Amino acid sequence: MIKLKEYNAYFLPILLILVLFFIEVKLTAQYTKSVDINGAYLIGKSSKIKTQECSGLALAENIITPWFINIKNTQKKHSFEYSVDSIKSIKTKLKISSLNSNLTNNFSNSRGNNPLIGVNFKGNIFNGGAPPDNTIAVSDNGNIVSVINCNIAYYNSNGVMLWTGSFWELFNDKSLTEIIYDPIIVYDSQADRFIMTAIHGFTASKSKLIIAFSKTSNPIDGWWIYQLSGNPLENNCWLDYPKLGVSNNEIFITANLFNDFGGFSESVIYQITKNNGYNGSNLNWKLWSDIDGSPITLIPASYGQKGNYGPGLYFVNQSPGSGNSVNVYEITNEINANPKLVKKKIFKRDYSPSGNALQLSSQVQLITSDCRIINAFYLDENIHYVFQSDYQASNYSGLNYNRLDLKTLINSSFEFGMIGEDYSYPSVASFSNSSVDKSVIFCFLNSSQKIFPEVKTVVFDGIGNWSNSAVVKSGDNFVNAFEIDNTVRWGDYTGICYKYNPTEPEVWLSGCYGSQQTLFGTKYNCFNTWIGQVKNSSLNTSIIETNNSQLLINPNPIIDLFTLDFDIKETSIVKIEITDINGKIIKGLFNGTIKNGNNQLSFNRNALNNGIYFINLFKNNTLLIHKKIIVF
Repeated sequence: MIKLKEYNAYFLPILLILVLFFIEVKLTAQYTKSVDINGAYLIGKSSKIKTQECSGLALAENIITPWFINIKNTQKKHSFEYSVDSIKSIKTKLKISSLNSNLTNNFSNSRGNNPLIGVNFKGNIFNGGAPPDNTIAVSDNGNIVSVINCNIAYYNSNGVMLWTGSFWELFNDKSLTEIIYDPIIVYDSQADRFIMTAIHGFTASKSKLIIAFSKTSNPIDGWWIYQLSGNPLENNCWLDYPKLGVSNNEIFITANLFNDFGGFSESVIYQITKNNGYNGSNLNWKLWSDIDGSPITLIPASYGQKGNYGPGLYFVNQSPGSGNSVNVYEITNEINANPKLVKKKIFKRDYSPSGNALQLSSQVQLITSDCRIINAFYLDENIHYVFQSDYQASNYSGLNYNRLDLKTLINSSFEFGMIGEDYSYPSVASFSNSSVDKSVIFCFLNSSQKIFPEVKTVVFDGIGNWSNSAVVKSGDNFVNAFEIDNTVRWGDYTGICYKYNPTEPEVWLSGCYGSQQTLFGTKYNCFNTWIGQVKNSSLNTSIIETNNSQLLINPNPIIDLFTLDFDIKETSIVKIEITDINGKIIKGLFNGTIKNGNNQLSFNRNALNNGIYFINLFKNNTLLIHKKIIVF
């Protein structure tokens, strides 16, 4: 609920504590930009510095069965330009017409180390929002915040859900009467806090930019909420498709403005002081507009590992259709230090949109994206960014990963795909603990006429080798919920978050997969969310099986007796144990040598009280499987 800020007689000592806190934050894990964009020129204009008061503290109420209130508008959103729609339509028809021909699957040579899937579990429940727009952030102490259209969920790192509800239930603000959508969540590793943004309404009169700062590193403790105008230029436009970046002392929110007739107007950048947001004080902010070239979708490039950089921030953009250039932008300084917005165009090779994606057991197509950049980060004087494009002129979508060297302004591009399948909506993160190691990892969506929509990951190492792609969650069903013109929205983005404090590289992913769910008495063939932890298999010398299907629990939920089935590729020392939701070992089920092949273990559930538990299976002291069980 919303609780207004209170002031008390102890203001002075509290102020002193806050000052010391901000000094601590400012001195921790900061990096200075060492590269100015060569040959850049001034563009755009900025508003005067404005101030925004906090709306209050939003606390998650203890809702045992959340309402998951949501309103679904079934019309198409984020429509493409006519030229892009035309290209995609032609390529979709060509793709379908070639299905019976002898296509040769062609994919990148896989020589790198394969990603290792760790803890993984079903995420936010489908509540009618489409597409899910998955976004995820993970704190140093393992708190996970997963957000989709249009709900939020908190988990611990074992996959136990701590709270979930809709945006309306979280914010509990009667002034928020419109749809709240397009969420983005990030973790500020410098301040040990979460930041979230979303859009309210899709008309000029109702549009708001909602910004939430977590009070602590635990989202259960609440969020300080701010509401900025979504019609910031007062020109009858509304805000859409926000992206969020973090620097040493500021946050930057980019978004596209549309008029009430649906026409694109321009992209803008909100430059906002962040530290006051962590205690509910007034925010100072300014707006950048009239940006040269009328770019569509500017992507902030936050720091790729622990800490932030500054002052200011880098941004990247390119044409969402066919083209051969990318634009890099820089806001040069902090809000109170006369910042400037500069731009440089970098030429690169051609790219083009693909056709829509196909899926098993359905004629309904999945809408693939255009070629706008979806995700980016900055590290070691390079901007890493990714989008999807036509893979090898095959009409199928693939990953288009790029490294832009800010010193030389040389842009290097690398593709990953497979003819006959669509790889779409990629996100990218660093996959190393060294700032000079350029290894990266991707989360992306995959579908074809032979498989249901699924979530996958792949690694590209620092010396130019792709790994094999790994399935994070395979699809269970085709999707046709909210179908329009034989198509459904597949996604605007996937979620990826670098874990900032492990001893080895680790990221967390969130994406959507084909599923079936009953909502308010109606069955939907829809997208649900899957969350997964990914580690680097090259740092573990044990033989690893990464497929959770190798451990089957029957039945689950457990009613009486149950059987544990698992496969081992070679004779090994295996340990199996049951833990509670806090990780406490309840019972060691087995610890000894097991032969290769299929094995079964069973025991009486009457030894356990009703509740949620986890089965952990270790082979040669390496955790292979971590799976939740429910005991009635």
